[in-house]
Amino acid sequence: MIDADPDHVDDPGSLEGGRTRRGIDRLAERAADIPQGFVVLAVALVVFGLAAYRNPSLVNPQFVFEEAGTYWAMTFAQNPISFLFDTWVGYLNVLPRAVFLAARIVPPELAPAFERTAESVAIATVAAFFASDRFGSVVPSRWTRAGFGLSLGLLPTFAPYGSILHVHWVTAAFLAGLSVLPDRRWTDYPAAAIAVLSGLPAALAAPFFFLRRPDRLAILVAVLAAIQVLITLEGTRSRHLFDLKGIVIQLGPAGLTALALALIAFKDVPRRAAFALLGTGILVLLAGSAATRNFEAPVYERFMVTYWIGIAFIGVVAAARRRTAGLLLVALVASLGVYAVVRVGPTTGKWAANARCIGGPVPCVVPINPSRYDVHWPGDPALYQPPPRGGVRTPSPTPSSPAPSSTAPG
Repeated sequence: MIDADPDHVDDPGSLEGGRTRRGIDRLAERAADIPQGFVVLAVALVVFGLAAYRNPSLVNPQFVFEEAGTYWAMTFAQNPISFLFDTWVGYLNVLPRAVFLAARIVPPELAPAFERTAESVAIATVAAFFASDRFGSVVPSRWTRAGFGLSLGLLPTFAPYGSILHVHWVTAAFLAGLSVLPDRRWTDYPAAAIAVLSGLPAALAAPFFFLRRPDRLAILVAVLAAIQVLITLEGTRSRHLFDLKGIVIQLGPAGLTALALALIAFKDVPRRAAFALLGTGILVLLAGSAATRNFEAPVYERFMVTYWIGIAFIGVVAAARRRTAGLLLVALVASLGVYAVVRVGPTTGKWAANARCIGGPVPCVVPINPSRYDVHWPGDPALYQPPPRGGVRTPSPTPSSPAPSSTAPG
């Protein structure tokens, strides 16, 4: 006998499915009541926590590579204006230099922790920008925006979390995101200027401001980007043909798979935003391969940061729309990011024991990891010479009647 009541359902599976859907709807209603400001703050705090955790130098603060010799020590040897606009890496990186100058307000032992904290704050700030209502004109769903913001804490690369010198990879993504917004605010102008002046990679987002009719912000970004490019071309930084083989090696199976999935999902996401974010990442890879030798070397995985942010954007947005390619992208980026988080190890070094030597009147040698970046402090700021790119272990000239050169205590 056929039941005449079409609404009568006695299938336990259907009943269970209905309860699940109603539960999800109730959760969605409650989530909608959460203030947007709280969501953005939560994203910023989570990303800051992840970035800080992924930087073990916060536990045992250490300067590494050129941080000590080329940046920290030079804050004692140069006047602040000259230091801010120096171009040791071939282009202006005013924001990182400002952080090293500001680190002078804390005890030298804590200067590396100050610098690393500033980097974590920068990453969290960009994550908050992507999660905010400001980006709502591009991605209307605030939970999708929050998911994209959170992805900045789980990028499958160490570089953005290790040093303020790597902030330009993240500010490049910020500029790419800013380029696609339909409205302009007065805060956009100083923010964009700071971002472009953080490093040449950020300046590579400039072309995407001209995908629509240029406005005053586009002109500002273009002028500052042109200055960055001209300074780089006039500098001594090496230049080569694009190393496409090196780029493919840097991408590896994971990066190439992500690119294929991103291209499949491209039609299901805001195309202009996806083009700007991923396009900036690809431009950074091309520029990096032209500015370095042996681009396939593992040390150059830092050039992948902006690329992965573009991939994460496409993946999160497409996944929110239940597209298979997006779901696979999110699974790929998240699994690689979690793996990168759990493999974080402690740092070693004796910066705290030697930190007060630099800037002092006694010549000394401060050990840095790797050792080719050891700081040879002559006891006189006027005589200090920073190591060239690549690092060498050659001491600076010493005064005519110095105290005997020695390694700092500890």
